[in-house]
Amino acid sequence: MKKLAFPIIILLVATLSSCLNGKYETTPVILIDPLIFVNADDTIGIVYNTTEAKYSTDTMLLGDTMFITVGFDAVGNNITSGQIKYQSEYAELTVMGAPDLGDDFIPAITDGAYDFTMATGYRGIFLMFRYIPKKTGTALLEFSIRSDSEFSPASFSLLTPIADPAAE
Repeated sequence: MKKLAFPIIILLVATLSSCLNGKYETTPVILIDPLIFVNADDTIGIVYNTTEAKYSTDTMLLGDTMFITVGFDAVGNNITSGQIKYQSEYAELTVMGAPDLGDDFIPAITDGAYDFTMATGYRGIFLMFRYIPKKTGTALLEFSIRSDSEFSPASFSLLTPIADPAAE
């Protein structure tokens, strides 16, 4: 019995000390609201596109404005950075309320990408995007998040088919 007690105590101490370091070895999560508002009064959904093996919105029309709410969760860890890639020839993307987030949220905007870094201590953030289609076709939105976990980063891809209302 004494031979068994020592390894159990060592295992228990190792388990408890790993929980006390404030880090969890989990993959970050990206949550997208399945109900996307278009033009502030209509909605479109998200479906799984088996042909492309990616998630896809219902077809948008030129002139629509899509509002997407995305949550980035580090699952007990700290968010370090994130990125939203979009095809600027197909659509315009704006992060709403980004200036109101303060000095802890640092955006870097380039053509086709919206990168951000976070101050240490933030484990999750919800952002709302305004997405305005400019050209017909199928555009791709890619969301990624990085945390201080060794199982980071995580990503999520969303296809956005865009049609011309005059062609229908």
